[in-house]
Amino acid sequence: MWGLATWSCERGFDRLGVCPEDGCQAVFLDEGSSRRRQFCSDRCGTRSHVRAYRARRRAASLTAAGQLSRAGGPAR
Repeated sequence: MWGLATWSCERGFDRLGVCPEDGCQAVFLDEGSSRRRQFCSDRCGTRSHVRAYRARRRAASLTAAGQLSRAGGPAR
């Protein structure tokens, strides 16, 4: 605990983060110089990005299907 307090005082509390992945809630320390870390691990980051990609793809296919049904279906 003392080490965490010392590290936080030296580097700032903005370097502490909580993983935004559903069901994870792990706390992590961002030690990089760019302060861009968002997830506790590559695994959580990949899961989140794949989920977002699949949601975008699903939304695009639903939009395309809706446009086809309003236009009377595909031309033959």
